[in-house]
Amino acid sequence: MDIKASGIGTALPGLVEQRRSPLALTERFVLDRWRSMAVWAIGLLVYTVLIVSLFPTIRDSAGFAQAAEEYPDALKEFLGGEDAFDLTSGTGYLSAELFNLVLPLLLSIWAIGFGASMGSEQHDGTMDLLLANPIRRWRVVVEKALSLGVTTLGLASVPGLVVLVANGFVALDIDWTSLAATVLAVSLLVVVHGLVALLVGAMTGRRGSAVGAATVLFAAGYLLNGLGGLVSWLEPFKMFSLYYQALGQFPLREGWQWDNLALLLFICGLVTVVAVAVFERRDVG
Repeated sequence: MDIKASGIGTALPGLVEQRRSPLALTERFVLDRWRSMAVWAIGLLVYTVLIVSLFPTIRDSAGFAQAAEEYPDALKEFLGGEDAFDLTSGTGYLSAELFNLVLPLLLSIWAIGFGASMGSEQHDGTMDLLLANPIRRWRVVVEKALSLGVTTLGLASVPGLVVLVANGFVALDIDWTSLAATVLAVSLLVVVHGLVALLVGAMTGRRGSAVGAATVLFAAGYLLNGLGGLVSWLEPFKMFSLYYQALGQFPLREGWQWDNLALLLFICGLVTVVAVAVFERRDVG
């Protein structure tokens, strides 16, 4: 058994001595993934730089503007909606090319994989080794959820910082407060799905089930938001889409939407509480 590869193996040495630290597990969960985080951060950095560097060409090209107007309505809805789809403005361009699909999709892969480790660690037996230490089960769940949130927000901040720096060079005309609101909205959206994977992993002890459940939820929310703008009878149900609550109201232009963010934060807390209750009662032997 490769304990270190499980994601909690490096948390074991000296853990008993560190247990007085209130966030010892969070530190270890994050440090165990620093290499993969670095790779993800570099990839997001490169992609965002490329996208931003293309904006002046697209903005100044009449052909691109005309092509954007002729995009099918369905495609516009799935890239942020008719109101947000303006490739000649910095807000519209970045919403369509980065924040409305690519960034949430990429970060969801990270977050769902992170959360699903709760199942794989039970399946391969490394969770038994962790719980052999004098550590309460609720602490394992809560600190894994916290480390999921910290790493996701950190990765989401990379494109945000690139855009912030490029704003003065490429004339994106992005308000930094709206940019911060968008980064936080993307982070919360992704963390919710990562926590769902954590919950299912804690419940079943299987990584595949956790990944599948969270992925289906993400896809369903994205489709409901997109189809809600195309199918009249689905329009009232858009509010039940987590994707709509996070990004459906164009935070990159409209700025902070505190009620939506508070709802996503509440859901994160609720899923974590349920995961704690489930894991406390689960036989991981």
